[in-house]
Order: sequence, then C-alpha cells, then structure tokens
Amino acid sequence: MTSDIWDRVRQKKLRVLSSYKDEFKDVFANFGKQSHKFSSFGPFYELYLYCFSIGFHSNVRLAIDKKETATFNLVSEWKYNQQSILKNFLTALICEDDIRSEIDFDFFTLENKDISDVNKRVDNLIRVFEEFANGGFKILKEAYDEDPEEFHDFRSLYAFFNEKVENSKRLMKSI
Repeated sequence: MTSDIWDRVRQKKLRVLSSYKDEFKDVFANFGKQSHKFSSFGPFYELYLYCFSIGFHSNVRLAIDKKETATFNLVSEWKYNQQSILKNFLTALICEDDIRSEIDFDFFTLENKDISDVNKRVDNLIRVFEEFANGGFKILKEAYDEDPEEFHDFRSLYAFFNEKVENSKRLMKSI
C-alpha cells in the first residue's frame, strides 16, 4: 500500500453500527477499565479488527447507514501493531479480484488520478472494510444473543473465530 493511500486511511475514523458499539464495547473491549466477565480485547478497535476477520472469512457484509453509526479513534491513534494489521487487511481486500473491481482500485492508474479521485477510491475501500467488520459484528451478536455463556473466557473468542474460519474453508472446498 503506497504511503499516500495509507496516510489517507490513517486519518479515518471507522464506522460501526451504534447498537454493536453500545452493546459490545463493555462486554468484549475494556481499554483502561477493570476486567469484565467476557472481556478479551483492550481498545474497541481490536474487537473491530476481530469482527472484520469473522465477516471476511464468512463473506458476510453489512451495509451501514450513516444515521445509525458510531465512530471511534482515528486510525492514526491506534497502536502501531494494530495499524499494521489493518494495513494488511486492507491489502488483502485489494488483492481480492471482485472487491478490487467493485471499488475500481488499481495502484497503477491511481498514480495518475487527481486527489479527489484517489480519496473516492480510499473511501470505497474503507466502506467495504466497514461492511465486513459490521458483518462480523452481526455474526458475533447472533451467537452472543443465543448463548452469552459461550463467551465466558478469553479462549472462547479464539474458538469462535476458528470455527468461522473452518466453516469458510469447508465451504470453499465444496465449491
């Protein structure tokens, strides 16, 4: 990812459905607070990256309306290692032919575009990322609503993620 594009990404505040942030920020993310029964993440953006992974592996995207969203820290305020993870996830999205085509993202042609066109492509990339993250939140919420006790310790989120990845691998083998 070029530094110009990454600099634009770092100035973004990613969006999440307000209901997901309200429900899960104190359940699974607790940066600067005492541990809660289900907490496994520090800052909310760590949970956000986790949910992106679930949504991406499950191929579940959830479009969001600006009226029902909340934001959190600028990407530039995230810990460096989480910024690196985000950068890798965005690169993975760009490597997907269907997504790259959908957002018309091509590094070679972007070099010759004006700044407003580059910003539009970056906004589209971020929108797709947000849709996968919110898809992951939807999957997590459905599982949590069905059985909150399933998420009783830190290993449960790891097991939940592995289950989703294994299911996506089985689905891909059957295609």
